[in-house]
Amino acid sequence: MGGVFGNENRVAARTVTRLSTDVVRTTASSLTQIASFCKGFIMAVFFANPYDFEAPGFYFSSSEEYYEKYDAHLPVEEYELELIDGSNFECLIEKYFFKNSIDIKKFFKLIDEYEKSITAENMVALEYLFEYENCNVDQALNRMEDVMVFEGTAEDYAIEIYEHEIEEKLGRLAYYFDYKDLGKDLVLGGDICEYERNYKKYIITS
Repeated sequence: MGGVFGNENRVAARTVTRLSTDVVRTTASSLTQIASFCKGFIMAVFFANPYDFEAPGFYFSSSEEYYEKYDAHLPVEEYELELIDGSNFECLIEKYFFKNSIDIKKFFKLIDEYEKSITAENMVALEYLFEYENCNVDQALNRMEDVMVFEGTAEDYAIEIYEHEIEEKLGRLAYYFDYKDLGKDLVLGGDICEYERNYKKYIITS
């Protein structure tokens, strides 16, 4: 009888193991789907810090939430907005947006419009446009697709763009061609611009 009981335990254990594995797989899959679903809906988190030190501030993640809480905190009217949490794109836009505007509704509208489609190249282009072209947010967002971003040095860019043409013209002599000097000439001539971001080198053309 003891042997039969032991076999039943082993069968039960195998069944429980299979069920546990299925549950883990299902749970992991569900969490992945939920995370993927939520990714596009998580907004920046701001804190409205009142200039009146005795007044309480409040957190908000949408323009609707801001105005609702703003009305609830009257008669306090003046706040400094602090970005507490956000994506790289949200942080970048916030950094430059509120220099020229206090339109909170427009800020969240821009985030909602561009957040899901922004690329790594767009991020580099935006920072370049803000820092070197002194663009405001609207101008930078409108121009970012016209900015070509190449990751590498001026020499790397010269090789990428001109190597085939130079080899066709010079044949074996192309081996001795100085692409570093060509890269320098392209920079000095204004054909390309060198830009560095997060310890990476880029070449910008527009």
